[in-house]
Amino acid sequence: MPYENFANSILQLASHGVPVDLFSLFSDRFLAEYTCFPALEDLLSGLRIHSFHDLFSTPPDEADPFVRQNTEFNTYEEMLNTACDYFIVHNIV
Repeated sequence: MPYENFANSILQLASHGVPVDLFSLFSDRFLAEYTCFPALEDLLSGLRIHSFHDLFSTPPDEADPFVRQNTEFNTYEEMLNTACDYFIVHNIV
Protein backbone atom coordinates (compact mmCIF):
# COMPACT_ATOMS: atom_id res chain seq x y z
CA MET A 1 0.00 0.00 0.00
CA PRO A 2 1.47 3.37 -0.96
CA TYR A 3 2.10 5.74 1.93
CA GLU A 4 1.41 3.00 4.47
CA ASN A 5 3.09 4.74 7.44
CA PHE A 6 1.20 7.93 6.72
CA ALA A 7 -2.13 6.12 6.33
CA ASN A 8 -1.60 4.21 9.58
CA SER A 9 -0.79 7.40 11.46
CA ILE A 10 -3.92 9.13 10.15
CA LEU A 11 -6.07 6.09 11.03
CA GLN A 12 -4.60 6.00 14.53
CA LEU A 13 -5.35 9.67 15.07
CA ALA A 14 -8.91 9.19 13.83
CA SER A 15 -9.43 6.18 16.09
CA HIS A 16 -8.54 8.41 19.04
CA GLY A 17 -11.03 11.05 17.97
CA VAL A 18 -8.44 13.48 16.64
CA PRO A 19 -9.75 15.17 13.49
CA VAL A 20 -7.15 15.77 10.80
CA ASP A 21 -7.82 17.79 7.66
CA LEU A 22 -5.61 19.33 5.00
CA PHE A 23 -5.37 22.69 6.77
CA SER A 24 -4.41 21.20 10.12
CA LEU A 25 -1.97 18.74 8.58
CA PHE A 26 -0.25 21.37 6.42
CA SER A 27 -0.48 24.31 8.79
CA ASP A 28 0.89 27.75 7.98
CA ARG A 29 3.70 27.00 10.40
CA PHE A 30 4.58 23.75 8.58
CA LEU A 31 4.46 25.50 5.19
CA ALA A 32 6.75 28.30 6.37
CA GLU A 33 9.25 25.89 7.85
CA TYR A 34 9.42 23.30 5.07
CA THR A 35 8.14 24.79 1.82
CA CYS A 36 8.36 27.89 -0.35
CA PHE A 37 4.57 28.32 -0.31
CA PRO A 38 2.80 31.06 1.65
CA ALA A 39 -0.57 29.29 1.39
CA LEU A 40 -1.74 25.69 1.41
CA GLU A 41 -3.71 26.20 -1.80
CA ASP A 42 -0.44 26.86 -3.65
CA LEU A 43 1.12 23.59 -2.48
CA LEU A 44 -2.03 21.58 -3.22
CA SER A 45 -2.43 23.15 -6.64
CA GLY A 46 1.10 22.20 -7.60
CA LEU A 47 0.48 18.62 -6.49
CA ARG A 48 -2.99 18.56 -8.07
CA ILE A 49 -4.58 17.63 -4.75
CA HIS A 50 -8.23 18.62 -4.31
CA SER A 51 -9.26 16.53 -1.30
CA PHE A 52 -7.84 14.69 1.68
CA HIS A 53 -8.36 11.43 -0.24
CA ASP A 54 -6.06 12.70 -3.01
CA LEU A 55 -3.15 12.61 -0.57
CA PHE A 56 -3.27 8.81 -0.74
CA SER A 57 -3.78 8.49 -4.48
CA THR A 58 -1.14 10.90 -5.78
CA PRO A 59 1.48 8.86 -7.66
CA PRO A 60 4.97 9.32 -6.22
CA ASP A 61 6.54 9.57 -9.68
CA GLU A 62 4.38 12.65 -10.33
CA ALA A 63 4.69 14.21 -6.87
CA ASP A 64 8.36 13.58 -6.02
CA PRO A 65 9.90 16.01 -8.54
CA PHE A 66 7.55 18.80 -7.43
CA VAL A 67 8.24 18.10 -3.77
CA ARG A 68 12.03 18.03 -4.31
CA GLN A 69 11.93 21.35 -6.14
CA ASN A 70 9.58 23.23 -3.80
CA THR A 71 10.09 21.81 -0.31
CA GLU A 72 12.79 20.63 2.06
CA PHE A 73 11.89 17.00 1.28
CA ASN A 74 13.27 14.49 -1.19
CA THR A 75 10.04 12.57 -1.65
CA TYR A 76 6.31 13.09 -1.40
CA GLU A 77 6.09 10.28 1.15
CA GLU A 78 8.74 11.93 3.32
CA MET A 79 6.71 15.15 3.24
CA LEU A 80 3.49 13.35 4.24
CA ASN A 81 5.16 11.51 7.12
CA THR A 82 6.84 14.67 8.39
CA ALA A 83 3.57 16.62 8.15
CA CYS A 84 1.85 13.96 10.26
CA ASP A 85 4.66 13.95 12.84
CA TYR A 86 4.64 17.75 12.90
CA PHE A 87 0.87 17.76 13.46
CA ILE A 88 1.21 15.32 16.36
CA VAL A 89 4.04 17.25 18.03
CA HIS A 90 2.30 20.63 17.69
CA ASN A 91 -1.26 19.53 18.44
CA ILE A 92 -1.22 16.38 20.55
CA VAL A 93 1.93 16.19 22.65
